[in-house]
Amino acid sequence: MRFTYLEIMNDDVKCHDLIGITVEQFVLIMVKTKPYHDIIISNKKCPGRGSAFRELGNILLVTLMYIRNYETMRVLSVLLDIDKTQVCRWCAVGLGLLEQSCSVPKNLEVTSTDLGELGGCNAVAVDATEQEIERPLCSDLGQEAYYSGKQKMHTIKTELIVNAVTDEVVTVSESVPGAMHDKKLRDESAQIADDVIVLADSGYQGIQEDCEQAIIPTKKPKGGSLTNEQKILNKAISQARVCVEHVIGEAKTFKVLCHRFRNFRYSYSTIFGIVMYLVNLRACLS
Repeated sequence: MRFTYLEIMNDDVKCHDLIGITVEQFVLIMVKTKPYHDIIISNKKCPGRGSAFRELGNILLVTLMYIRNYETMRVLSVLLDIDKTQVCRWCAVGLGLLEQSCSVPKNLEVTSTDLGELGGCNAVAVDATEQEIERPLCSDLGQEAYYSGKQKMHTIKTELIVNAVTDEVVTVSESVPGAMHDKKLRDESAQIADDVIVLADSGYQGIQEDCEQAIIPTKKPKGGSLTNEQKILNKAISQARVCVEHVIGEAKTFKVLCHRFRNFRYSYSTIFGIVMYLVNLRACLS
């Protein structure tokens, strides 16, 4: 291997450039994944092959490089001077370790207790994000289910709920085909308690029928215009929910969520949850 995780342990800049997090954050992830890694090592029957999985630091380094840069396995094998099949194995093991210990929960019910009584403000910002995928060739739902009329491409969509006070991602939904409407995705995702204020954009028209505490911007009537009071209120709502837009932008600095998604679609929810955990980690330890 051309370089190991030990070579970035004393250089925050190099660590951040390679894997998107600082040395302190990388060490924290190593600590959280070690119990699960120990189980893998103890279950290895063949000492020869098992030895390839003993270096937890290198497994996480390769996996996080993959998430950060989204290079192909062949490119990573050339950069690191290791066999392509070993890169594939390490990434598979690393993603499994991160899913078990470093992932934002899916469809977790959101309550005021979970959010914390910060200044008496219990509010969340809700939004859905789409990412381009390969054109589905074999799908029970058909290609039309994944074609987003808004993005004009085949996409996969995921909703995230962000604490409007701390900017922390509280929970994410399961990933769904891109043609699904934001409101329908909200109906099928995590429940939000009645005492929690929900800040959403105009794509969630009709959410107030089921969620009375939801606040959304007022849409301009066809052929009409908004009053000054409505414009001021819409601006205030946008400013209050901008945290979720910042989180989405931060998540897309990890190229696995930025470029066309090449992996199997069933793995998208796992990778999305891991990246959101990394975003939370960067926010709380920055």
